Order: sequence, then C-alpha cells, then structure tokens
Amino acid sequence: FDIAQNVYGTAKNVWAWGKTIPIITTLLGLTETIATKVLDTTIHMDLPAIDENGVKSQLKKLDDDIVTPVIMAVWKIIEAAVAKGGEIVVKPVLTE
Repeated sequence: FDIAQNVYGTAKNVWAWGKTIPIITTLLGLTETIATKVLDTTIHMDLPAIDENGVKSQLKKLDDDIVTPVIMAVWKIIEAAVAKGGEIVVKPVLTE
C-alpha cells in the first residue's frame, strides 16, 4: 500500500508548496540551508542524497515489513463483517 512512502511524499509536497507562500518562504529556506550545512558538516551528504539513499529505502522497508502486513491482518479480521454488513444494509436497500 506504500502508506509511509505516500505520507512522506505528501509532506515533501506540502513543504514545496509552503515555499511558494511569501510569508513563510524565508523561514523554510533558512531551515533548509541550516539542515544542509549540518548534514554536510556531520555526515558529508546533501538532502537529495539522504532522501534517495536513506529515507526512501527505509520507508519502503517500513511499508513492506510492517505497514502492509498490519493492514492485511486487520482486513482479514474485518472482511467478514464488511461482507455481512453489505448483505444486511445494501441488499435490502436495493430490493426496496
């Protein structure tokens, strides 16, 4: 389902959108500059490299190993109730 990856992508899109708003663009730009400096100084990587080599692969692992199996387990539990609910609610509505 790639839930973690989609949430991260959405957060990045919101950040990019925020940089188009004149009131906060300076603050977001300053934050990026500081983060870039700190990362370059401490681990000698820039934001795009960390994004590509670290964050995305870890989010994929999180999705594949934890999030998707949990969603599937929950679905197995509620699937019968959903089917029965459809039978109880939808069928009478359609026949009346």
